[in-house]
Amino acid sequence: MSDPNEWELVFRGAESRVWFGLYNGINVVKKERFIKKYRNLDLDLRLTRERIRAEVRAIRKIKDKCPKLGRSLPSILFVDDRNIIMTQIKDSINVCQHLRNKNNENQIINELLISLGQIIAQIHSCGVIHGDLTTSNFLINDTKQLVPIDFGLSSFSTSSEDRAVDLYVLERAIISTHPNLNFEILLQSYAKHMDKSGTDILKKLEAVRLRGRKRIMIG
Repeated sequence: MSDPNEWELVFRGAESRVWFGLYNGINVVKKERFIKKYRNLDLDLRLTRERIRAEVRAIRKIKDKCPKLGRSLPSILFVDDRNIIMTQIKDSINVCQHLRNKNNENQIINELLISLGQIIAQIHSCGVIHGDLTTSNFLINDTKQLVPIDFGLSSFSTSSEDRAVDLYVLERAIISTHPNLNFEILLQSYAKHMDKSGTDILKKLEAVRLRGRKRIMIG
């Protein structure tokens, strides 16, 4: 991508680099999915294109199906085979960092869990499965507004099974990084905002948990 702008590297992960910069005078985030040299080049490009396409489609679908949540999501300004440029969510940190703040009281944390449950329900109600729910993949700004990010592993589904697996991924991430959190508060909020399907999804989650425990026991 020919690019005259200056970029500041703010994060490097296993799959992508994240940069802050200006694009046509707008404060933006550039998410660059760099070449994985250990992969076959054609396979690497195909996987990269799939993940970029998944992220773009998920954000656009949420904006279309759930305008209230969609307004908080970044706007996509540019896409090519390895990059997405989006508007920047100002004055925000990820929820994982926020939860490590020692000044957070139980009431504040519980309110955050309730909000997370509501937002995940909104995502699922749009027919979107995030695919990588972790506390690092939500931003929180100074007004305590939560913004889901990183939809590169997302897919479209309305099945209770797929929604339950999405929740299970988040539960395992929270147990690993925030073992003192009461995940049931999040689930109660989620079920409330999923209306009639919420009960069935939580039943499916119990089955998914059981399969997970069996895999751990078998090794």
